[in-house]
Amino acid sequence: MKIVALFTLTIFFSFCSAQVFPSDLTDKDIPVTWLGLDCTEMRIVVSDADDIKWPQADVLSRMWNNKVAGNRKLYPLHKAFHRKTVNKNIDFIQSLNEQEMVETWITKDIYLLYSENIKRAFERYQFTGEGVGYSFLIESIDLIQRDFSGYMIAIDLEQQRMIKTYYLKARFPYMLEGEELIEPFRQVLVEFAEVLTRKSEEFEYSE
Repeated sequence: MKIVALFTLTIFFSFCSAQVFPSDLTDKDIPVTWLGLDCTEMRIVVSDADDIKWPQADVLSRMWNNKVAGNRKLYPLHKAFHRKTVNKNIDFIQSLNEQEMVETWITKDIYLLYSENIKRAFERYQFTGEGVGYSFLIESIDLIQRDFSGYMIAIDLEQQRMIKTYYLKARFPYMLEGEELIEPFRQVLVEFAEVLTRKSEEFEYSE
């Protein structure tokens, strides 16, 4: 009986040790993978939809994702996630984005994401690997209020579960179009780095 109990405890603690918790997100020993900018729930808020003459959604989202993943200087993912290096695996989210049409993005109304949007986006994900994966689920690019907003989603890749979500918003000081609309994401990364640091300090203090 004691052997069975010991075996059960061993399995339990092995399972727990494999999970990644919010307090682990700044642990530099845990690898991080950047999964990309998810546009599947996104809207672009405009006053006149007729003014939008951009490429198809798959072209535009591919440009954005390649730009963020490929330019370490402009988009310092490693600094935002508190790592020396960050792995990149944007192909799956790219394929999801390519199924969208730019016409579905356009709205004249204020647009917000809710828990069901985040859940729906996460249920589309099919990732494998170790450590933490991050995607950024874009909420809206509001050309009226000049806001760029969305949720940074931290994912336990091995356990296939959502660890935590962070709501982030940035402003752009002048009118942007097309490929340039991703520029405020640099502000999002800076904001996320600060939020993650504060959260980490809170966890350390609480312990």
